[in-house]
Amino acid sequence: MSEIADNSHLDVPGRWNLVWKLKVPPKIKNFLWHVYRGCFPTHARLSSRGVSCPLDCVQCNINYEYSIHILIKCPKVVQVWCDVNLWDTINRVLRQDYNIHALIFILLQQFSSGQCELMATIMWSLWKSRNMKLWQQQNELNSHVLHRATHLLDEWRATQTIKSTAAPNPPTRQEEDNWKKPTPGKYKCNIDASFSTSLDRVGLGMCLRDDAGDFVLAKAKWFAPLCDIDVGEAVGLHTVLDWVSNLQFDNVDFALDPKRVVDCVNSCIDDSSEFGCIISACKQLLVDRFQKSHVEFNRRQANGVAHKLAQTSLSNPSPHIIDDVPSCI
Repeated sequence: MSEIADNSHLDVPGRWNLVWKLKVPPKIKNFLWHVYRGCFPTHARLSSRGVSCPLDCVQCNINYEYSIHILIKCPKVVQVWCDVNLWDTINRVLRQDYNIHALIFILLQQFSSGQCELMATIMWSLWKSRNMKLWQQQNELNSHVLHRATHLLDEWRATQTIKSTAAPNPPTRQEEDNWKKPTPGKYKCNIDASFSTSLDRVGLGMCLRDDAGDFVLAKAKWFAPLCDIDVGEAVGLHTVLDWVSNLQFDNVDFALDPKRVVDCVNSCIDDSSEFGCIISACKQLLVDRFQKSHVEFNRRQANGVAHKLAQTSLSNPSPHIIDDVPSCI
């Protein structure tokens, strides 16, 4: 039960569906999530965490470097927004003195879908440009910042178009046993655990995909010491419920292959054992944070990606967020 942590301090209010429905690469959504959560390592944030570092903006060397400056207000950044004709709207919203979280949520409501996707990708490219100057002493032109953003977006869109127009082959029996898309408008999150006696660890893997079957985000982590299989699988379910709720998702099918865990979560039976206490905590999370979600049983053949992530987590840093499509998908 020590693995079940309270992460309520991470809750950031807002219309998160505006972020998750953006048609952009997963790493762009993950980038915005880090900005919203205050996990964005600007000089100002690092200083507030006790890290000794300069406070000036890496790009302009004049102003205090905090999130809204490096992404919006820095003179070099303003010129980028002007170049794509988004500055007038951004500047109008800026006058209302919003923080970075509120500002981006409001802009996502005011811009068209194409403008929202461009804005999000440019923000990612601006941060990459800042890091290149800081760590590699490369001072990029604004045209390079824009080209990287538009090239990434165009490539990703082209890939999605190819996927959507490819003629599907009739399903084989093996494919029918494999992963299936959730119903339209829903997400599916697969969870699995892996147990290593040699490392005395339990690895957890979780993978979130949308109703088109496209990868959204994944997470892998491990905890020690080794425990009973049912307890480890239940901890995995609680971990993913907590993670997905903090991402502000709802309408999610949580799929896992240990039938006992699924049956107990969906039953009304109380159990005072360690396993039962974790199951009770899972039920409480479902009641408190999810209105349109449920936990379902998946055959092991349909849980391959989560299982692979759980296995690889055992020898990797923990926790680890994966925002590019894993090779096992």
